[in-house]
Amino acid sequence: MKFIKQKKLKNNVFCEIFGKHAVYAAIKNTNRTHQKLYFTKNHRASLDRQITKIIPEIKELQNIEMNKMFGTEKNHQGIVLKTSKIEQPSLQNIISNSKNKQSDVIIILDQVTDPINIGSIMRSCALFNCDTIIAVSYTHLRAHETDSYLVCRLL
Repeated sequence: MKFIKQKKLKNNVFCEIFGKHAVYAAIKNTNRTHQKLYFTKNHRASLDRQITKIIPEIKELQNIEMNKMFGTEKNHQGIVLKTSKIEQPSLQNIISNSKNKQSDVIIILDQVTDPINIGSIMRSCALFNCDTIIAVSYTHLRAHETDSYLVCRLL
């Protein structure tokens, strides 16, 4: 049985984060304001009791309910967090911060969309002390137009 998720209006303040590792990392991030946590019974034991202090609404769902809410086209792994978006630095800020360092590595991704490849690149960047990845959202843009799009800062 395939569930089709209805398109939601674009929200500029909150986003949904899917998957175990991504959600747990986002929960630990103090720069975010969490709104809701949805999970299946598989995650009940791994959730800390302290989590109720930082997430106001926590809801356990059956697998079928989770698929109805979030669709089956995204691999939610039984856990979804609705949380605030993190403000992304501008390209000018990245360049000026880079000038202050003795050596800095900046990776720019173009037409890389596979999450597995992006994850591998991020892990490689962490290994080589690269703290900036810029992902161009739309490949038809010219280089000077990309600063308003997704800029990921690794911590």
